[in-house]
Amino acid sequence: ELRPSINATPDPAKRYVIDPLVYLHADRDARQRGMEVVGIYHSHPDADPVPSRTDCDEGWPGYVYLIQTVRSGKPDAVRAWRFDDAKQAFEVAIGRPSQTG
Repeated sequence: ELRPSINATPDPAKRYVIDPLVYLHADRDARQRGMEVVGIYHSHPDADPVPSRTDCDEGWPGYVYLIQTVRSGKPDAVRAWRFDDAKQAFEVAIGRPSQTG
């Protein structure tokens, strides 16, 4: 199940921020239903589906990060990443290569 969230940053073209209350409500709702939050998804407009410096700085271990490339307003490549806390870096979980590279 996906739970969309409004981007709570003043600069949504360059960054995403999930409102902490939205996350807490989603987590609580999932637990009450016997589920768990396993990841977070966001897009990278006109950029590869690779974690940004901000993604790396703010990554949480134990979650899958799904990054969708959007080129000229159309979905393109998508990749899933896991944050390795020991390495303080992301590793590819699964993905489909981009049509452009």
